[in-house]
Amino acid sequence: MSTRTPRRSRGVSLLELTIATGIFLGVMLMVQEVISTSQRAQVYIAARDRASQYSANLIADLRGAGLASRRVYQDDAEGRSYLAAIDMTGMPLLADARLPVIDAAGRLELDGASAPRTGNALLLACEDRPQEFTATGARYRVDIVRFFGVYPTRLPEKVVEAMPDRIDLVRFASRQYVDKASLDQITVALDRSDVVQALHAQGITRCWVAGAAIDSAFFQLNTDGSITATPIASPVIDAPPDALPRRMIGATKASVAPNSPALRVPSFARTDILKPAFPSGFEVKVVGPSGGRQVLVRLTLVCGVRDGPDADSTTVRQFSVRDL
Repeated sequence: MSTRTPRRSRGVSLLELTIATGIFLGVMLMVQEVISTSQRAQVYIAARDRASQYSANLIADLRGAGLASRRVYQDDAEGRSYLAAIDMTGMPLLADARLPVIDAAGRLELDGASAPRTGNALLLACEDRPQEFTATGARYRVDIVRFFGVYPTRLPEKVVEAMPDRIDLVRFASRQYVDKASLDQITVALDRSDVVQALHAQGITRCWVAGAAIDSAFFQLNTDGSITATPIASPVIDAPPDALPRRMIGATKASVAPNSPALRVPSFARTDILKPAFPSGFEVKVVGPSGGRQVLVRLTLVCGVRDGPDADSTTVRQFSVRDL
């Protein structure tokens, strides 16, 4: 009886090893691409979420100011003069920026070709907390106002691929001014003098005439309790030292979007070849009667994404303001 010799184990050829290695590498490359794509998507989504959060915060700030509004300035001689009077040192107004034109009977829709009304800046006169004073036994209430504005400015910083520079929004809140009408209602001269001195001691050194042209609107309050008889020529509306104007987007890798059909910027304004920066991604419309005007703000931001396309986010809000 013969003894059967065990079959020798079959080896792996070089060709089979090469094929197996290639398949393994292919699978690893696919896994790596999936992971890389997922990471890029997460970065993009995070950037888009940041842009959305920035937009929501900025517009919430505008809405808060609108609740205290008593005057909405528009793109007319008065509004342009007040906007020009704001101290914009270091953060100048974006070229081609302008205030909206109020349409008392209009609707929140695309501007007509012959009636441009959308702006890309907002300026309000807002009521601040009133002050109360007692003089010779009488109680007097005086009204206090601040000027609040938001306007675009251009910065020489590249933070997104779509733009060689950057557009930020500047938030401006002025020093306090006393409404001159509330001082004029104090008929006792000595009491009025005492109130003016008390206001001056608190750092309120000027009064304002609502509805007056800029060169006849501001008067100086003096330490002796008097009010200058002539208005301040070429007044500057500045901010208090402890609350200077600030960039609303700040150090983040974001910018107000440029005009772009892909981003639907603009959506309410019409572009003007003579004003290429208008409106960019900040659009403001104001419609309705004076007691309850409606303000619509559309803000489109773009955020830079490393090794990827810019992320964008659009926020649209509507709120009411008074324009007395």
